[in-house]
Amino acid sequence: MVTTPELGILLLAVIGLLFARRLLSSIKALAINAVGGVLALFVASWFGFGVSLTPVTLIVTALAGIPGAILVVLLSYGGAGLPAGEAGQFLIEQGRYLFDQALRVIQ
Repeated sequence: MVTTPELGILLLAVIGLLFARRLLSSIKALAINAVGGVLALFVASWFGFGVSLTPVTLIVTALAGIPGAILVVLLSYGGAGLPAGEAGQFLIEQGRYLFDQALRVIQ
């Protein structure tokens, strides 16, 4: 005969497995996006778009994927007149500025 604690442990194990499956699938999607973004940055650098491969640009493209790589290329190619090494720092500063502005509006 199955007791209540055994059923509870079995239910927790099933919930844990479902949670782990969902977590692993989202990590897999994030990893694919990051690899695609970094590869796009390498290809843009190889074609001579003047993108310097700095840790900041690699982090931005790894987190944002292909859209982040496109943004870094556009910023470095002349959209903002910034060298590619400063493009990621520029995005971080703009994000902080917008966050501060949003906090002022809320208060």
